[in-house]
Amino acid sequence: MTGRQCLESILRHETPPRLCWTTLVDNLTRSVMPEPVRSLPVLDFYRYIGCDILQFGNYGLPADQQVVSPARRVEPPHEVETTSQPDGTQVTTVRTEWGELTSCTRRSHPLKHPVETRADLQVARRMWEGTRYEEADDGGASFARAEAALGDQGVYIPTLAPSPVQQLLELDMGLVAFYGLWQDYPREVEALLDAMQQARLQEWEIVARSSPARALIAVENTSSTMISPALYRRYSLPQLRAVVDVCHAHGKLVIFHMCGHLRDLLPII
Repeated sequence: MTGRQCLESILRHETPPRLCWTTLVDNLTRSVMPEPVRSLPVLDFYRYIGCDILQFGNYGLPADQQVVSPARRVEPPHEVETTSQPDGTQVTTVRTEWGELTSCTRRSHPLKHPVETRADLQVARRMWEGTRYEEADDGGASFARAEAALGDQGVYIPTLAPSPVQQLLELDMGLVAFYGLWQDYPREVEALLDAMQQARLQEWEIVARSSPARALIAVENTSSTMISPALYRRYSLPQLRAVVDVCHAHGKLVIFHMCGHLRDLLPII
């Protein structure tokens, strides 16, 4: 049985006749390996170690093998300016008619989140209220190219960004600003979450309906070090349940990718 057949049988809830295993690596993972192994393209590395390939969205793929999402994000008019500092810090400023959002990162790690004040909260909400998703014009061509690159050794499964709570905790606000603003302005934080969820469900619906993939991956990376079981039940669970309903309506499975402390959340999940 090929890797593709093995993984597809699991996605059909069937038991494959052999052990099916896969992994996920990046350049950091391979940095301590011998140079000939480090320099292998990611698909060739998977073939080198002999695993079945569950391709995690575009992670590690070269530009000519990446899949274009069937959902295109359309935002309100704004300007983006990015500058680099000598220490490698990147400063990004988003200018809108409602105000500016500024973030700082170094080596992809956040030093300052874009939404940290009540004024930032209003700008973010306005941006999300004006955001919509529409169908892209790829027509499945890039998906077919990725599947051809995988051959009979694996399957490509698209990934989508975190749900609204996780997006704010991980990327847009961080823990301090999220919980500080939630304590002081709960209705305004909830209004932002609702605006994000409505837009993101448009994206999920388009991808679930248009992608040839059998399943979709939600990159949640949630953890009880970031959210309590009570708040997870109150906010995250309804958001994820709505995503699952949209995907199931189009015959798609949903795989939740979660890196974190999950023991206290597992009964809820």
